[in-house]
Amino acid sequence: MFQSRVNDQTSTLRTRPTDPVWDLELWELPAASAKDFAPPLEDFQDSGRYYSFQDQIISAMINYHVDSIRIAANRSSSRKELDAWYATVRPHLFDSLNAKYPWKYHRFEGELHFTNDTTWRWLGYQDSFETCQRSMTLVQLLKPGHWYLFVFDSEGPTHTIGRGHYAERRVSFYLDPQRQVLHWSNTRKRVKKMRIV
Repeated sequence: MFQSRVNDQTSTLRTRPTDPVWDLELWELPAASAKDFAPPLEDFQDSGRYYSFQDQIISAMINYHVDSIRIAANRSSSRKELDAWYATVRPHLFDSLNAKYPWKYHRFEGELHFTNDTTWRWLGYQDSFETCQRSMTLVQLLKPGHWYLFVFDSEGPTHTIGRGHYAERRVSFYLDPQRQVLHWSNTRKRVKKMRIV
């Protein structure tokens, strides 16, 4: 199911061109001391800080723009007309924006060291799109006394289980005061799809 591979000895994710990682996220959560297991995703989302690749922010901006056009054009449309819009108009608009920013919009492909430096650039705290020029590498970002959770592959079209679920990989660890990695975890999760209506 997953063509990308995480090496637990080197803390490295490797992908191949035919199967890039989709929708890679990074969450950070401060902790006074490390438990034996990572906090649940909800704790990271409620109390943590979210980081993202610049490419993902560009993608989100494109999606936001295209969906805004759809909302404005289809306020009184029927379900059939909405389905037709998603099948014809949206791909055309999306492809145009993708062609306009070909070097900005793509899924993660290559090698990522979860606990070390990387050639990819990370963004600052994502509270708005305006932060997308403030970037740092992982080695600059990771802080002692924090849990980190990477979530990825959750939206890849090759990672679907049945009709109502996705497979998702999560890598988590705690960085102690000496910057040593504790409680490394590399798991796959079965996640229910969200229905957008």
